[in-house]
Amino acid sequence: MKKVFEIVFERINKIRLESEICVDFWSKLLRLKGNYNESECWDLLFDNIEWLVNKNIIKTLELIEWFSEKELSDHNIYFKGSHVIKNNKAIGIGNCYIEASGHSKVILFDSARCEGFDTSFVTCFNNSKATVKDCIVNGFHNAKIVVKGFGLCEAWDDCIVVAENKSVVRKNENVSVSAGVGCTVI
Repeated sequence: MKKVFEIVFERINKIRLESEICVDFWSKLLRLKGNYNESECWDLLFDNIEWLVNKNIIKTLELIEWFSEKELSDHNIYFKGSHVIKNNKAIGIGNCYIEASGHSKVILFDSARCEGFDTSFVTCFNNSKATVKDCIVNGFHNAKIVVKGFGLCEAWDDCIVVAENKSVVRKNENVSVSAGVGCTVI
């Protein structure tokens, strides 16, 4: 992880003057640069994965190259296979499938898929797919989302959303929504 931290730190340092970087995040990076702590590095990666990937600081394929499947899964980052989480956080990359229940938080990239229940929160990027019931889901890029029950979805870019039951969809930009009886689209 230390070698990866150095790579990511240098990439961020190069764009630091051109891009707005959260002061708290930069302070944590500087502290870790001076006093490396592997556990804190994993936490920082996990907590900032959306920004790191969407700003092209790291690519999801690099995570697969840099770390073993076990190292990633030990930190709830999955890139293949099926995984069940309950009241936890997970990141899906590649072609994995995650079933989330309880009060879980899932972030998806690439072609990862998630089925969410209870009061889970799911965020979809790239070509990921989510089917959620009574959950909150956000979609970006070309994500495909099915929202059921009393679910709430907000989507941007070119997402495709199917709404069923009493779900509510907030549509932005080029989002395509197919809403059943009893659903609300705003």
